[in-house]
Amino acid sequence: MKESMREKIEEQFENIKLLYPGKDYATGNRPQGYSPAVIKVKDPKKTGLVNIREYPIEGEGLRVLINPATSALSIVSLTGSHPRIVLDLSKEWDYIRYKFVMDHPFTKDGIIVCEDKLSEANQVVSGMDRYIKAMGVVRELSKDTLFDFASLVLMNTPIKLRKNTEDAIIKNEIYQRLDMKVDVTGDFASKVIDLGEDEYFEAKVVALKAIKEGVVTQEKGYYRLNGDTLGQNFEDVYEFVKSSNDVFLDMKDKVS
Repeated sequence: MKESMREKIEEQFENIKLLYPGKDYATGNRPQGYSPAVIKVKDPKKTGLVNIREYPIEGEGLRVLINPATSALSIVSLTGSHPRIVLDLSKEWDYIRYKFVMDHPFTKDGIIVCEDKLSEANQVVSGMDRYIKAMGVVRELSKDTLFDFASLVLMNTPIKLRKNTEDAIIKNEIYQRLDMKVDVTGDFASKVIDLGEDEYFEAKVVALKAIKEGVVTQEKGYYRLNGDTLGQNFEDVYEFVKSSNDVFLDMKDKVS
């Protein structure tokens, strides 16, 4: 910023330390291609002009908005029947204004809403990719593996599978939970993917069978084997089964 312009601006805020977004925000991190973003008033009934100005940061100073092209003190103005402004975050000035408003008290108080369309799109694409990958994991399961896989991934659901349940019904139970409208957070899809890639999958199968078949008994809330306490939940039994290859092979021989 030109020194004369800096002095002129600082004269308006005598004895106050000014924080310049152009310096504070790493504009080199902004998107390289067109990246739309919207800053708008949250209240849909609001009309007219809304100006977003400099604001104090407790213990630090006053955050001001400086246009890098003109070195002038600036504000962000929203206009229209539902006041808003559309920005392109690949452009330095738009990026600075967006970051300035993102940190503004109006945004933190929920008066102003900032929508980064690229981030939203990436989240949707990521969710779709995860969903498709999880569907692929289930589709590729062999007949011999499907029942055990489903027993593990549906372990904490009300679904009770039987060994003679048709494969199509088992897969359908998993597919229904992979629906993005049901699995909104993507947690179930991630669980399917992780299990499909788990190098200790067989140990988990053995642990679950040991519990179901009574090889591991449950007394007073604890799982026990030959008088030894393993823990209170499936994960504890699983950790025991995979603790050594000898233990795994011994337990594997005891289950069906």
